[in-house]
Amino acid sequence: MKTLVTGASGFIGSTLIDHLSRSGHEVHALVRKTSSSKNLEGLKFNRIEGSLSDRSVLRQAVEGVELIFHVAGLTAARTLEEYREANVAGTVRLAQAAAEALDSGSPLKRFILVSSLTAAGPGTSLEPKCEGEESHPISFYGISKLEAEIEL
Repeated sequence: MKTLVTGASGFIGSTLIDHLSRSGHEVHALVRKTSSSKNLEGLKFNRIEGSLSDRSVLRQAVEGVELIFHVAGLTAARTLEEYREANVAGTVRLAQAAAEALDSGSPLKRFILVSSLTAAGPGTSLEPKCEGEESHPISFYGISKLEAEIEL
């Protein structure tokens, strides 16, 4: 199964690539030019160099893909707008590229967004939060991840 992973150079992305490739997936990974390759050493995948801000790279990245794991996320920035550009707008651009591919007959079966606990904010009880309950993120990162979930 042809699979795309964003956020490939991070801990979760690289671990996911390792698992997917060992499970027989043909893994394609979107990797920024400036990303460290340390976590990717020895892994079997096809590198697609680019970012979530480049629509043409995203169209190329989703071509023929059956499964998308969107793991990428900016975790350190100075302003809420920087977080929103990366985490919200980047997610929207990737989803739009996937939707366009579907309109053209893509075999895409699933788009999986890996978000963050920070999107929910701190718990108010010992009971687990359920989907549909109000979220209260307390950081710019958490706000941007919640907004990406809502947009998707």
